[in-house]
Amino acid sequence: MRQPPSIPGADSVVAWWGSWISFHDFYLLTVPPAGAADGELRIHGWVTHPETDEKGFFKQSKDCVVRLLLSGIRSLEVSSSQLPAIIFTLHIEAVAAGWAVVWDSSYGCEGKIEAADLSLVVEPGRPM
Repeated sequence: MRQPPSIPGADSVVAWWGSWISFHDFYLLTVPPAGAADGELRIHGWVTHPETDEKGFFKQSKDCVVRLLLSGIRSLEVSSSQLPAIIFTLHIEAVAAGWAVVWDSSYGCEGKIEAADLSLVVEPGRPM
């Protein structure tokens, strides 16, 4: 198990899924607009089970939206505006003056955001 970052709300991600996760195959729904001082990444995630439903689709449970709340954004690099994107990996790293969120994608935008402060909020259920 990878260790969760030491930020407010990381424990709620662990509580929801039972461990810190990579966000692999989750949907990135929103990114802050260019030039924003504050903003958020909204990510829709779930658990996929090996069982299938009557239509042959894998069953899913534990849907939620994870909101990464960023304040004091100093750097925002996003490869495109194509959303939703499918996250391949997402990393949250401590940097000299705050936090960096870096993600790559198997479909859609990739990016890196550096901000002074970062916190997480888990909202159970599918996105609205």
